[in-house]
Amino acid sequence: GVDGEGLRNLLHAYLNVRHADYGTSQAAKRVLFKFRKRPADIGLFGIDDGSVDGKANDFDSNYKADDDYYDEYDDNYGTYDDDDYGPDNPPSSSYSAAAVVPTLSQCEWKTNKFGHGLFVGKVDRYGEAAIASARLRKRNDPEQGIDLRSGGFAGLVCRVCSDGATYEAFVRTESYERLGVEYVCEFKTSSKIPVEGGENTSRTKWSTVRLEFSDFRPRMRPLAREEDEDAQREMRRALGRSDIPAFAGRDIRQLGFRYRGKNNPFSWSGASNSGWSNFYLALDYIKVYRSQPEPEFVYLSDARTSGR
Repeated sequence: GVDGEGLRNLLHAYLNVRHADYGTSQAAKRVLFKFRKRPADIGLFGIDDGSVDGKANDFDSNYKADDDYYDEYDDNYGTYDDDDYGPDNPPSSSYSAAAVVPTLSQCEWKTNKFGHGLFVGKVDRYGEAAIASARLRKRNDPEQGIDLRSGGFAGLVCRVCSDGATYEAFVRTESYERLGVEYVCEFKTSSKIPVEGGENTSRTKWSTVRLEFSDFRPRMRPLAREEDEDAQREMRRALGRSDIPAFAGRDIRQLGFRYRGKNNPFSWSGASNSGWSNFYLALDYIKVYRSQPEPEFVYLSDARTSGR
């Protein structure tokens, strides 16, 4: 309504003036990645291989999809064909942390026709797929990850488009490289009901999700079969002893997003009963927001209340 539009304009004007007067040190949010306006940022992410050396799979930043098959207004991503992967192009393999069994996934990280980063594909009902950033380094100490807490930041803000599925945001610090433990925060996306008889049959919908640093919980990474048994025992002991510190926004060496089939049973329990779980996640930006000990605005509506 009019009240909401006026409040949005007031907030934008206030934030713009504060940034202009005091610079980025006082900005309420800071941009980490902006995929549509900074296309090179898409090349900083890739399909995650779960390695502990802080590297995602290589990704060609010059790649751009030459079709518009996957976009925010088209949910035909479910048409992935099992036969798309022949002997020369096998599906990727991953392993479940609960039981070391191979699972299949078919996924892509690319640019859609609107310029957003697009993570799309399918996994089997117990499978998973993820994208991860390149190794993030502190400017004055490259061996360390970036420190966001010292700037007063309290969490991440992500602008995403999906179809109501549940995803995980994850952050990797020194604990991942040393013990194989990452920090994970689940979040739910939004969806819409397609208009019956309309041209747009997509269920996808844009939403903004806030992920507080305090909501990230330590989790042991999936174990590969060939891993040393002593390393596996050390990971479990560290979690059991609670030796892993709570995540506070420091030493961020990688961040990424993961989709798990078991967290989204609705996507593989349909009439097709194919056993595959489809997913679609478009990303516009990833920002960090500051903690606010006191409110900057107190809003009093000027709308008349009913006399009843």
